[in-house]
Amino acid sequence: MQILFVCTGNSCRSPMAAALFKKMAQDEGLSVQVQSCGIATFLGMGASKEAIEVLRHVDIDLLGHKSKPLNEELVNWSDLILVMERRHKNRVLEDWPEAKNKVFLLTEFAKLEEKDIIDPVGKPPEVYEGLLMDLKFYLSKIIEVIKNESNNSK
Repeated sequence: MQILFVCTGNSCRSPMAAALFKKMAQDEGLSVQVQSCGIATFLGMGASKEAIEVLRHVDIDLLGHKSKPLNEELVNWSDLILVMERRHKNRVLEDWPEAKNKVFLLTEFAKLEEKDIIDPVGKPPEVYEGLLMDLKFYLSKIIEVIKNESNNSK
């Protein structure tokens, strides 16, 4: 399965979610490929220092992250597109309406609620720590959903 995480600048939320999900999926024995991108970013920017620092506490290295803008190639590559906010979903659907069956709010795909994941840019480190806890919670639910769907399709 190929999963694309989308946020705005591709410097905090989506790279954190992608790196964390990749590690969690590997720990669960799931075979996934993961990428992240942003709807309003430039190619090649690094992750924010706060995102790098908070993931370092859970043994994940974001130092090599380079931002990339959302594009048709990434949309076509993905089996599942998980976005952080409703406006990200709307943007994907405006530009690629054919992706409607594979684009979800992260919280929506976790089968819990339809809530935006707040942007931590410019906020204190505690907000990034809270984001990390939120992402761990929702991503663990997403792993359960994927495992259940995989078991049901066998």
